[in-house]
Amino acid sequence: MKVTKSLLTLIILTLTLVSLLVLTSCKTKTKTDTQYQEDEQQDVQPQDHKQPVKDSTQSDEGSVTKYTYQWLDSKNMPPVSIVIDDFGQVGGTILQGFAELDDNITFAILPDLPNTSKTAKLANVYGHEVILHIPMEALDAKQNPGKFFIKAGQDKAETKDMINKWLDQIPQAIGANNHMGSRTTSDYKTIYSVMDILNKKGLFFLDSKTNAQSKVVTAAADLKTDYAARDIFLDVPDVSNATLNAKLKELQKFRGRVEPVIIISHCHNQAKLDAMRSFVSQLKGMGIQLVPLSDAVKKFNLPA
Repeated sequence: MKVTKSLLTLIILTLTLVSLLVLTSCKTKTKTDTQYQEDEQQDVQPQDHKQPVKDSTQSDEGSVTKYTYQWLDSKNMPPVSIVIDDFGQVGGTILQGFAELDDNITFAILPDLPNTSKTAKLANVYGHEVILHIPMEALDAKQNPGKFFIKAGQDKAETKDMINKWLDQIPQAIGANNHMGSRTTSDYKTIYSVMDILNKKGLFFLDSKTNAQSKVVTAAADLKTDYAARDIFLDVPDVSNATLNAKLKELQKFRGRVEPVIIISHCHNQAKLDAMRSFVSQLKGMGIQLVPLSDAVKKFNLPA
């Protein structure tokens, strides 16, 4: 009997251990779109929009100047500008589906990918504005912006060479924004160089706001160049109906703002395409106007 009890105890312990391992495994989420993992999934929010007073921080390398907005004594909703990031990899019916969306939507295209040039041409045919989605260094070293990317502290000549090569692939670009880049955009010298290079080519810069310590607004003020900032990441943490409804509700806090609300999403799969179709339909149903990014940038840079 002693042997039998010991064996039974061993079996029970073994089954318990196996059950715990299975439960742990089930609770572990499977990562999707791993090649597109971005530090922008942190959804860093821009500065408080309800503070129209300009920040008095001095424009130096150690400062972070706040984004400021203009407000009207009105409950009207501002227009919305949508940017879809990470084009260049997807093709086929998914790319075609995005191309057929409202032509006020802007395509942000990554360089050095199989469908980079094709996407830029297709977007142009369908009337979408195109911007260069510049790969930049993230704070998290595990994040991979791509084979080539702009690193914090990088030499300006090297940065210029990279941007020139990327724009050769996407000559339709009228501006640029950062892909990842939480480390690069928070380095004043580097982001100043990027924006100076773009400015001399007549291109604006959109800060995707992947880091609250971004120096984009400081560099823009020093360069006297056009820029804008992302307000909402649509597909963070996912594209469920609950998330889309929450983002629609979030729009209410922008009532009375002069500058359009800038929303960024991504093109990784069919689910994100379906979500964008639904979101645009709901925006229009609410009577909210969609405007191209270039219009938003113009409004963003009007004199106070």
